[in-house]
This record gives sequence, C-alpha cells and structure tokens, in this order.
Amino acid sequence: RHADDYGQLVVLYGARTPDDFCYRDETETWEAAGVELRQVISRPDGHDWSGPTGYVQSLLDHVLPDLSSPVALICGSQEMIGQTRDRLQQMGFAPEEILTNY
Repeated sequence: RHADDYGQLVVLYGARTPDDFCYRDETETWEAAGVELRQVISRPDGHDWSGPTGYVQSLLDHVLPDLSSPVALICGSQEMIGQTRDRLQQMGFAPEEILTNY
C-alpha cells in the first residue's frame, strides 16, 4: 500500500520444502505489486526445485541484493532470528535496522 515510502522491498522466505510455502495468494499479490520474493528451501531432496537451498540466514549474502538504507524484519523461531541477526550485523546492518517478531 505504501511501497513508494520504502523503495525496494525484498522478502526472503524460507521453508523446508516447496510444499511448505504458505500465503501463496498473498505472495502473488506482493509480487504483482513489485515486491521481490526470494524463496529458499532447506530440504530439496525429492522435490523439483531449481532455487537456492539451505537456510535463509546462511544464504543472506548470496540472495540479498545491494540495498541502500536497508531495514530488515525477521520473523521466525528465536534460534533463526538470532542467527539471522548476527549475519546481518556481520554484513553491516546496524542493530536499529533489524526488527524482529521477538
């Protein structure tokens, strides 16, 4: 709704398998509105998947585009949030540029 207020918006979305991605209608709406959706799965065995594999936090520097004035919003388990926060800070994000659901 207010995308122009924020510039480029990239969503990194991780799941175990392609079948585990939820909010399909919403993500299609986001993409139609110009949001860049990057999906990652951690368990590719037995699935037809050509995208990146692993955990979101371990792939941040490979899948994140260069962003100016970035802000990160991390949603997930406390362990994943901690690992992702640490990686983002190693990449140069300031603590106030990282928001979490915990």
